[in-house]
Amino acid sequence: MLINNLKLQQTHYRFKIIFVGLLLSYGYTIHADTESVLSPFPSIISENNSEIDSHIQENSLAAVIYFSGKVNSKKAADLISWVIKQVNQGVHDFTLQINSTGGDTDAAIAVYQSLKSLPIRLTTINLATVQSAAAIMYCAGQQRYSLPYSFFMLHGNSLTYTNNMSASVIQSFNELNQIYLQSFMRIFKECSHLEDNQLRDYFSVTTTQYFSFDEAKKVGLVNQTQFPPLKKWQYNYNISD
Repeated sequence: MLINNLKLQQTHYRFKIIFVGLLLSYGYTIHADTESVLSPFPSIISENNSEIDSHIQENSLAAVIYFSGKVNSKKAADLISWVIKQVNQGVHDFTLQINSTGGDTDAAIAVYQSLKSLPIRLTTINLATVQSAAAIMYCAGQQRYSLPYSFFMLHGNSLTYTNNMSASVIQSFNELNQIYLQSFMRIFKECSHLEDNQLRDYFSVTTTQYFSFDEAKKVGLVNQTQFPPLKKWQYNYNISD
């Protein structure tokens, strides 16, 4: 019965994978409705699906992705398309190792939402630094590790105004900043113990907030306190500048 249920889940998500891939291929960034519940993503891998989760842990092929350098749309598309390809070949256990100072916010959100929507177990590891947009990608992991000398950096989104902008354009920019603020708050609410007022303070301004390894554990960004486990990865992929 477990195998049949898993096959039904996989069939259902193959259609979702194709749909997400089509959206991304046409340049769409997928945004969640800020008025809906906190987590809009179906949780096929969660404590509420312990039988499926256990089956994947014991029987699934495993893959590791090493992501370094800037976050941009091309590298995001490479990561998403490679993961989708592996899922369609039966891989459901992924580790995403990150060493990045950040980059394109929209690209990072596309990675986050795509990975969260897939029927996979995802482990993320901070190898040295996870900053800005890279922290959004890091938050996609159900299990989030960090090496002891690594650190994190968070900050709000900023749009540059010029003197010749009309009032309507400035208003549009302000509205866009609010959309980003809501997205950041919802993402980091899911992957930390930070309260709404703390998140609003962090992301309403462009001032940077740094977290050491111990500080990141304290606020819940890092939710696994032991050293990252060694796995036998059958597949690996390197994405770097």
